[in-house]
Amino acid sequence: MRVLKTLLSLALVARIGAQQPSAYHQLGRAVLREMIETNTTASSGNTTTIAEQLEVRFKDAGFPAADVQVVGPTPKNRNLIVRYRGSGAKKPVLLLAHLDVVEAKPTDWTYDPFKLTEKEGLASNDVGWIFEDRDAHIWLGTGNGASRYDGKSMTNFTTKEGLVHNSVYAIAQDASGRIWFGTQGGISSYDGKSFSNLADQVGRPFVNVRTIVVDRSGNLWFGGQEGAFRYDGKTLATFTSKEGLLDDFVGSMIVDQAGNIWLGHPGGFPGGTGGGPVPLFRHCEPLFQVRMSGACRAPT
Repeated sequence: MRVLKTLLSLALVARIGAQQPSAYHQLGRAVLREMIETNTTASSGNTTTIAEQLEVRFKDAGFPAADVQVVGPTPKNRNLIVRYRGSGAKKPVLLLAHLDVVEAKPTDWTYDPFKLTEKEGLASNDVGWIFEDRDAHIWLGTGNGASRYDGKSMTNFTTKEGLVHNSVYAIAQDASGRIWFGTQGGISSYDGKSFSNLADQVGRPFVNVRTIVVDRSGNLWFGGQEGAFRYDGKTLATFTSKEGLLDDFVGSMIVDQAGNIWLGHPGGFPGGTGGGPVPLFRHCEPLFQVRMSGACRAPT
């Protein structure tokens, strides 16, 4: 049953590749719910019901009617055959699975076996950032908060616990062990007990913070919609196009082996003028001689 769920999800997603990732998640969850909540046991279930529901989904996704067939020996025991056409350059592959499940009495289960139950999982399935702290805890930034996995259980943190915003784009840890979060609505930090909002400490708000790094001196660097910021624990320095950045939006940063801070921008990569190649980097400090566009090196 699990194999079939995976195969069906892959085929449907491949067919609607133009949709956004959130649409993939919504479709996958809808198919999963549909299959779990349809009783397909031999005694009281019906595999034909789920086969016909999936037949509709494949046809709605653009599969030709001739390539989607529901067949079987009895009205309640039919299965689904789907042909996913390739180029014909290689040999075909036949994948087999079954729709029915073993007998499952609800009284034998902690949760209803024919109801999709989500509990003690990620804050959201939309994960954009993964970070491991010094205690080997895994932090995940999601579209609905941050999740921490300690090897045994998952703990979720949202605005209810003190995050400034639930869309978490970046996570890092400073020298003191405090965990920092870049979010759509600003910058938060967590000391293991409670959250703080950086805007309250420096007297200015932040929006759409996409990346965080810690330099060799222990300074925190934040990048996002409003440029780059360096925070030493007391004061905040701002770097924008006025200071030499190619673009005020900073989408990524790294610290290289020499201690330099490199900043990536969304612009400067495609196209070009006069048919010439588009350079990839541009300096942020006057003494740095590599003059290109698309990324910058900032003074440390």
